[in-house]
Amino acid sequence: MEKEIVDQLEARGQIDNWVKKNNWFNTPEKQQIALIISEAIGLEKPLEEPPPLHPEDPFGPLFWGPFDDLTPLFVRMEIQKKWKTWVPGESITLAWEGDWTLLQFIEYCENCINDN
Repeated sequence: MEKEIVDQLEARGQIDNWVKKNNWFNTPEKQQIALIISEAIGLEKPLEEPPPLHPEDPFGPLFWGPFDDLTPLFVRMEIQKKWKTWVPGESITLAWEGDWTLLQFIEYCENCINDN
């Protein structure tokens, strides 16, 4: 399954400014979080370039389970570093068990930032 996910992400190719062309990532915070996630996925999978993401992408396959890779940790640490706020570790379990989309996870993170 891991190879299939990587193959699908690579097949998307690169789209210049993909995060700003997507109307669903409609705030600077959502755009930055999407870029952080893309970078984390690109590093962990490993891909030559961070992949363009879609808001309806399922959370689970991109993060490969709540405890199976470093993507969740990298994302949470980068958000903490950028916005000086903490995204609870339980958010990963909630997203995984709730079959969240990428947009739902991004909105959760954005709420953590705005609540700080």
